[in-house]
Amino acid sequence: ASRGQSRRTQNRTTREPQVKPAPKAANNTVLPSRMRPCSIASLSAMGMDAAEIAPILSAIGNHEESSGLPISTISAALIIADKSDVHFSRVQNPIIETYDIHDRVNAAVQKSRVEMDNEARTIQLVLEIDNTMATVMEYFEIFLHRMIMCRHSAELFGYDFKLGVNGTFLE
Repeated sequence: ASRGQSRRTQNRTTREPQVKPAPKAANNTVLPSRMRPCSIASLSAMGMDAAEIAPILSAIGNHEESSGLPISTISAALIIADKSDVHFSRVQNPIIETYDIHDRVNAAVQKSRVEMDNEARTIQLVLEIDNTMATVMEYFEIFLHRMIMCRHSAELFGYDFKLGVNGTFLE
């Protein structure tokens, strides 16, 4: 190699195939995020063309909490539906003693509904939380960013977003 440049060498080791014990079969795990081409194929198989598929995929891609923004009415509707989904029926863990904060908050929400008032131009999430299971503060620990996303989504429709918890409404 000339001065100032390094020379790369590559060493290879060839191993004999494993015979004893016999190799285990490959474990093929597919993550949901890797299944989108299949979803596109499914939508295409249902007769949807690319012009119909693109806004749906954009909405799905833009509803992630870390970076999602409402970029269309479809994505705004998806954000409001997804991010306001909190209810005891979502808890899958049957062992209360092992609940994490998400389980506790979901378990605490006894009633949850989204109401849209066209005259008042409001979309509101109304919750009844059992404070013996989780506090309202714990709700906000995990749902604050989601509620902000809902507010931005409602604004895209020209509506205000309100949150009601145990009879107290926040605007």
